[in-house]
Amino acid sequence: MDRARPSALPKPPMLVVMGCGLGAAVRPANDRVASERGSPARSLANAEASVVPPRMRTRMTEAASCTGTRWLSIVGIGEDGIEGLSPVAQKLVASAELVVGGKRHIGLAKTLIRGRTLAWPSPIGDALPEIEKHRGRPVVVLASGDPFHYGVGDLLLRSIPAAETLCLPNASAFSLAAARLGWSLQDVALVSLHGRALEGIVRHLQPGARILALSWDGETPAKLATFLAERGMGSSELTVLEA
Repeated sequence: MDRARPSALPKPPMLVVMGCGLGAAVRPANDRVASERGSPARSLANAEASVVPPRMRTRMTEAASCTGTRWLSIVGIGEDGIEGLSPVAQKLVASAELVVGGKRHIGLAKTLIRGRTLAWPSPIGDALPEIEKHRGRPVVVLASGDPFHYGVGDLLLRSIPAAETLCLPNASAFSLAAARLGWSLQDVALVSLHGRALEGIVRHLQPGARILALSWDGETPAKLATFLAERGMGSSELTVLEA
């Protein structure tokens, strides 16, 4: 018996990109099949149709090799250095012509780095022209934890389209602090005092509030304690976490 034919030709696959060399071919499911009610062909068609909303069939494609399209890799690195990097991140660092980052980050990854290194200048934006000179060639920017959470990711994407980048984040300082303290991130105020005035924390101050704040330097905790005491909050409990 002939199998039922779809009432319309299926649309061509659409590639949903999830990273350099990774993606999924997604095709809207055409579940309606022209057939006789109760026929074997209809039963077979129903068995093959997608039943998971949205009505789409998804097939993972085979991994493809990276091209020059996503030439800039932004890799989050922690204090555990290269041991905390995924195999993909390690390969990107090792194959990069240029590796950019803070001196500490470059030092953490020095056993992997084969290309040239560039430590962030001051201001760090001055490094962007040198990074852009390598457009189309493999470049890695090393950043603390999650590059797009109070990190360098935003600065980079002001000049370089997201379609040309690949980000491999690591655990952020906020996630590590919350895990150490046993706090749920959704119940915590996240604040960065790095390069910012202490007054930025005021709107989060209330009885029983839990706040995670990134320090600017080693003096920030003491300055914050004085700031709170001057506002009648001297009984607040402060915990200082260091790498």
